[in-house]
Amino acid sequence: MNNLPVRKSNRHHCFDYSENGAYFITICTKDMKCVLSQIENDAPVGDGFPVPKQTNTTNRKSESNEKNDSVGDGFPVPQVRLKPYGVIVKKWIEHISLKYPTVFVDAYVIMPNHIHLLFRIDSYGSGNPTPTISAVIAWLKYMISKEINKDNDVKKSIWQRSFHDHIIRNEEDFLLHWQYIDENPKKWLMGKDKYYC
Repeated sequence: MNNLPVRKSNRHHCFDYSENGAYFITICTKDMKCVLSQIENDAPVGDGFPVPKQTNTTNRKSESNEKNDSVGDGFPVPQVRLKPYGVIVKKWIEHISLKYPTVFVDAYVIMPNHIHLLFRIDSYGSGNPTPTISAVIAWLKYMISKEINKDNDVKKSIWQRSFHDHIIRNEEDFLLHWQYIDENPKKWLMGKDKYYC
């Protein structure tokens, strides 16, 4: 007899994950290794910081915060410095909508050992097939791993198996998760980053 434990699915069993809607996704690195970025609190805002995309929702990052290099509570705005793997991750996150025209990445952040994505599936009137979030994340992980391994004899994955998802319920929930992404580097430095797979 097979005595191996049955792996519990992370997905909600009664939900269609190709349905139009918004999703908050967390993908972690294998063994939680910090191979994607480094968070520093003494640098000005720049490339690699949480990247808000144009949406119908107000951009959560205020101009005053960018000019003062501090968050509203006076804490310096942390800088996310991407490592080589992080640069590859950023490239392929920004290709998601090219591969899947019905998927729109609204915000993301590349943390040292995980990434957060806030994206929408919107297929109304597009005529394009709608992917599931599992298909999108599998493609993203595959493309990143393929590029990392292109010059290596030993093929490896930097990713932990599966991912965490949260189905966005309403606009308030959407804004709450957008804010979480925006403030995640600060929470990392304060030891309050709570989303892990």
